[in-house]
Amino acid sequence: MQITEKKAEGLTHEFAIHIPAQLIEVQIQNRLKEIGKRVKIDGFRPGKAPMALLQQRYGESARAEAVDKAVEEYAFKALKEKNIKPATQPKVDITKFDNDNILEFTLTVEKMPTIEPADLSAITLEKPVAVVDEKDVEEALKRVADNYKSSEPLDAGHIAKMGDVVRMNFDGSTNGKKLPGMSAKGFDLELGTNMFVDTFEEQLVGVKAGDTKSIDVVFPADYRHPDLKGQPATFAVEVIEIRQPAPAALDDELAQKLNMKTIEEVRTAIRQQMQTENDRLSRVKVKRALLDALDSANTFEVPNGMVEGEYQQIWQYHMQDVQKRGLDVAEAEKDAETKAEFRAIAERRVRLGLLMGEIGERNNVKVTNQEMQQAVMREAHNYPGQEQEVIKYYQKNPQALAAIRAPIFEEKVTDLILSKVVLNEKQVSKEDLIRDPDEEAETARIEKAAKKKK
Repeated sequence: MQITEKKAEGLTHEFAIHIPAQLIEVQIQNRLKEIGKRVKIDGFRPGKAPMALLQQRYGESARAEAVDKAVEEYAFKALKEKNIKPATQPKVDITKFDNDNILEFTLTVEKMPTIEPADLSAITLEKPVAVVDEKDVEEALKRVADNYKSSEPLDAGHIAKMGDVVRMNFDGSTNGKKLPGMSAKGFDLELGTNMFVDTFEEQLVGVKAGDTKSIDVVFPADYRHPDLKGQPATFAVEVIEIRQPAPAALDDELAQKLNMKTIEEVRTAIRQQMQTENDRLSRVKVKRALLDALDSANTFEVPNGMVEGEYQQIWQYHMQDVQKRGLDVAEAEKDAETKAEFRAIAERRVRLGLLMGEIGERNNVKVTNQEMQQAVMREAHNYPGQEQEVIKYYQKNPQALAAIRAPIFEEKVTDLILSKVVLNEKQVSKEDLIRDPDEEAETARIEKAAKKKK
């Protein structure tokens, strides 16, 4: 094999590769032998047919298959000899393959860059933290209590208003047909909760105990029951009594309904849950700051092929969002400013991905089999009743398994880096912790597209 480098521009290399005829001839002969072992030829036992006969019958197909195998084999050897790790799938163009079995082809490849990570200990980050406000705990506790509230009867002459509970019997039909779920007896409906469709609750304002009323509504077009989507319906209502909501007391009796012993235990559980969410948001913020710092501290060329692949994914997601919002797709396609912004984002993502991979490899960060099994099980639990099918899917699909492994690896590398940088905590409000700059940026882009359409 003879390798000649024709071009070297940045990360892109192009080689001309010459394969002597005798090497191709060996590939062809080997392929014919493989064919001879499995085909049935009258008068000959398997594997005993003469090579001349095999050549006559299968020579052309063996030759084509031998070329494919030779290109794959010698392209791999060329990359290994030149110590090149491809960033994307190399491109092969056969430039010569004549009757003498001389094979020549060009191999164009974009290699992975050489990465020398910056000193992590020189990075200083601010970690926003928020302490749970006791007022938020009490509000959450009251919302929990709302699920266990009761109601008390009002005077017989009381006129129903928003916020009251109407105890009633109702019987409904659509297009003269009664369907399951359209009737009930002794049903309590708190007006203003939007539990019922359309203006059902508004039409009950002003009724009193003993009243009967006919209520007409239209079900929404996206209603979950297919026979009711967008359909008109009439409900005959008998009002039994008007009641007022009675909130559940914040006491140990409520706690026991929640399978806890005391109301203070419930408060503690709510507080811990809120703090867990604050810590998660804090992690998101500090990780973003870390990625910004890594991006600023590390500059190296990134493979164009990888950037293009990432860019296409970002752009496709953006266009789906534009279409979903009913905006002008053709106009969005012309938005050069947004395209340039997304390409810069794609380049940043590729650079950071390569950098995180390099740091993880240098520090021997591994995703264990146990961690992978747990991740697959978590994914399987999202599909009740189909868990075994999901597990088998991941067992048979290495790419799907790699997609699960990637975020685990990234989080472990993030933990490693955060253990090496200087991290200063800063108290912030919950609102600051929640604010998402990425979401704000996407909203701004969509608003800009909407203005253009207008």
